Amino acid sequence: MLISTKLLARAERETAKAKMKTLPKVERASAKLAAAMQVLLETTTEQVDTGTGEVFPPAADTVEAVWERIEAVVPRRQLAAAIAAITELAPPLDSDADEAWRAQLVTRFPTVRPFLVRLTTVVDFGATPEGAPVLAALRTLPGLMGRKKVAPDEIGVHLLAGSWRRLVLAAPHLEPGTVDWKAYTFCVLEQFHRMLRHWQIFAKNSSKWGDPRAKLLDGPVWEQVKATVLASLSLPATPGEQLAARAELLDATYRQVAAALPRNTQVVFDDAGRLHLAALEPEAEPPRW
Repeated sequence: MLISTKLLARAERETAKAKMKTLPKVERASAKLAAAMQVLLETTTEQVDTGTGEVFPPAADTVEAVWERIEAVVPRRQLAAAIAAITELAPPLDSDADEAWRAQLVTRFPTVRPFLVRLTTVVDFGATPEGAPVLAALRTLPGLMGRKKVAPDEIGVHLLAGSWRRLVLAAPHLEPGTVDWKAYTFCVLEQFHRMLRHWQIFAKNSSKWGDPRAKLLDGPVWEQVKATVLASLSLPATPGEQLAARAELLDATYRQVAAALPRNTQVVFDDAGRLHLAALEPEAEPPRW
């Protein structure tokens, strides 16, 4: 609840508010840059008459001529200011959609400081092989708290995915050869939260949040009931055949859906690759008798 509501959700809300405040400035700067780029393309590339197919040479053949046409639309001083504004407000080219709210999340370290040590000592956590690296990293976090300098070889660099790598290893305030251990703490907590939700990390003594594999039959007990269970579920003795059939079905379905996407006006992918579905139209109410 704490991670979902007071940390992740709040960081996303505050990031959205900050973006809304800067939106007018970004829009004005982007419009000036777009106008300048349009002139640049029109004056330095060949133009084709779509009606006749006739090809015209570039309208300007020198840098000075190009700048003359650009400054007729956007003065050079305004263009420089627009570039500075976009550089300040826009994320880096190799950024991802989560970097802004993750950076906001790092500022909320006082929220997690009081419970971080207890989280790693009071609750007896276990993990599946997939969750084990994250759990191991979680247990090292109390040793990083309060330190002025933490080296990259003291953290799990392999856990730094996406924008976390920049925030942890390349933050502007870092000294060479050090990492932002607060950003690393939230990187681990975010993955810990996800692993908990998928039962890759579990509380060993919890009836609700315990190991999902704990009640699976194994050894001689499983061998005694194996034939009965497989027959009742119509499953083969070896999983290979069943998994191969499911994989083939999944692949065929995936290809069918992918082939239909270009014609489907109800599905849109944004610049971050996220899927958006159009709102469903309400169905007409049945006639009342």
